[in-house]
Amino acid sequence: MNKTAIFVIGEEKSGKGSIIRALTGCGARGAWEVIALNGRRIKAFIVISSLQENKETKLIAPNEFPEAIGYKNEELLICPLEIRAKKGLYNFNEYLNVCIKKKFEVKVAVIKNPWNCKPTNIDKVEEYMLQNKLENVILHICDSDAHTQSRIIRDMLYPRY
Repeated sequence: MNKTAIFVIGEEKSGKGSIIRALTGCGARGAWEVIALNGRRIKAFIVISSLQENKETKLIAPNEFPEAIGYKNEELLICPLEIRAKKGLYNFNEYLNVCIKKKFEVKVAVIKNPWNCKPTNIDKVEEYMLQNKLENVILHICDSDAHTQSRIIRDMLYPRY
């Protein structure tokens, strides 16, 4: 079975959760059915809050991810991550590395210019995506309508199987 992981990466409070809710129609972490680009229903595990900002996930080390958050071999994993980890938490690339090692097809959407805060320096994320040859989309002008941004992610990164 193909496994795909889509990560939405941005600054704290940049709208990652809103974009994921608009993308999936899901408002809580868990296993849900979503529609792939070919119209087939697939099982997805959706995470709404970034692993680095949610206090209850503070102790989840990357090597325990994604099983430690409840993932049980669904075809699609969608998860937000912060570009800069707070002191004592893990960096975005540590979670992505684990998914690559676990044979996920890793895809990344990066929020460069969030509607509610300053533009983000995404050099480290871009460098990481290039080094690992990851399929990605950079949301250059992220307006307050999360549905517009989620449509871009769906069209560019959603599974086609």
